[in-house]
Amino acid sequence: MEILTRTGIRAHRIWWAIFVVICLAGSAAAEDGARAAAAPCRPQPDTEPVMLAAQTLDGASTDLAALRGRPVLIDVWATWCSACRTTLVAVNDLAANPSTSDLVVVGLSVDRNLEDARVWLQETLGKPALLGWQANPSEAFAALDIRALPATVLLDAKGRFVARHEGSDPAELEELLTQARACGQTSG
Repeated sequence: MEILTRTGIRAHRIWWAIFVVICLAGSAAAEDGARAAAAPCRPQPDTEPVMLAAQTLDGASTDLAALRGRPVLIDVWATWCSACRTTLVAVNDLAANPSTSDLVVVGLSVDRNLEDARVWLQETLGKPALLGWQANPSEAFAALDIRALPATVLLDAKGRFVARHEGSDPAELEELLTQARACGQTSG
């Protein structure tokens, strides 16, 4: 009987220890979530400003450094990517929203032919609210640390990574767009 009692007490203590660890982990996760909600433009740790040269769809040279001072949402797309159309429309809607006027929204084509990108963007969006850019695919994928299309990247006002989304999951995209909306309303 004494062995069962000792074993029972040990098991009880172990379960309580596990319970305490789970509660502490849960409160830390909630605290991280609250911090993220309070500071939607907080950059990821140890990130440097993203450097990427591009050109506008009118052919003028530009780069991400020209946008410093405001948070930037970049939607990376290509004419051959069917899932990119849905993402691009959602991002363009965000760019057209006056409540996020502090947010710069860039539609970045990784097509090699500038004219194809310009025509596709016009057909998809009509008159785009976002900035239409084109960049070398290899350079864009490396600079933005992405591996798939569609991809959407949020940078803080200093050009550092805040968040990124790859693929066509609507819930994940909406989460990033919600963060971008908050970022565009609170920067400055």
